Amino acid sequence: MVRCRSIQPLQQNNWGVTGSQLEKHIIKDLENGLIPTLFHCTLGTSATAADDDLASIYPVAQKYDMWIHCDASYSGNAWIDAKYRKNASALAHVHSVNVNLHKSLLFSHMSCLLWTKHRKTYNDAFSSHVFQMRPLQDYADVRDWGIHTSRRNKALKIWMSLRLNGLNGLRYHLNNAVEMCEYFESLVVTHPLLKIYSRKLTLLTFYYEEPGCTREERNSYTENLCQFINTSHKLYLTHTKVNDIELIRMSICYERTNKSVIDESWRILKSLVDEFTNRKNDPYLLHTKMVAPTRRRKLQKPASVDYAELSAYTRPNSSKTPDKQ
Repeated sequence: MVRCRSIQPLQQNNWGVTGSQLEKHIIKDLENGLIPTLFHCTLGTSATAADDDLASIYPVAQKYDMWIHCDASYSGNAWIDAKYRKNASALAHVHSVNVNLHKSLLFSHMSCLLWTKHRKTYNDAFSSHVFQMRPLQDYADVRDWGIHTSRRNKALKIWMSLRLNGLNGLRYHLNNAVEMCEYFESLVVTHPLLKIYSRKLTLLTFYYEEPGCTREERNSYTENLCQFINTSHKLYLTHTKVNDIELIRMSICYERTNKSVIDESWRILKSLVDEFTNRKNDPYLLHTKMVAPTRRRKLQKPASVDYAELSAYTRPNSSKTPDKQ
């Protein structure tokens, strides 16, 4: 039976797992008669975009003959620019790595790149061929690069996006998003009740804190503020929790984001925070009915109109009613 053991990262390690932590858990598993098989390394977590210390992890994994899979679904997008490749220095020592292109670059949803050193091992694990019908020649069958019986080949839309935008276009989009996130951070720090928790690449996390409030009150206020913002339908932010700290996530990914968009978003956010501050103890604050955005209905022209009934005006010296149109 395969078991999964999670390792809690520590704040002093910038919320990333280290090699020493990994080896402690490996030794404990060996004492319990378990065999270490795989380590799932993360570069760019969903909560705060934190990185595991891959440089200290891979020697430990090699020592115990473990497969290292690198989940770079978020941070891997930034590798398109050389200045963001600091966390990829030990990438040559992993066995497989994946990047979700739709998270930071100009790709549609479900665009994922996967590399592996051991193609045959990976293909055999997901192969859909009956062993009697396997071909003799050695070639890559794209059906074997997933877990479904019938699989789509989505490489064409990745190729099209690369050709349409080019490397320079993708790098410009990434650097612009990072710059806009830094600009938004400079605005958030000016608010006395909003505190920055972390910022990396295009992801910013912050929380709501009033002077003298307890940790429980701070978490409650932050969670309620995020819900209050989303129910307003003016902004949409996401929520996460790190080390029992409630956080609000702001991700810059819109391809046309500029300073005017950030300024407008900040104006809306600041007004919502001020309104929340005045109403945070209102028991009906988050229990009011959500108002859906209104849509303009297209007026339908009737087939016939009786203008005599619509208008009270009649011509003088006229005994006939207007004909129906």
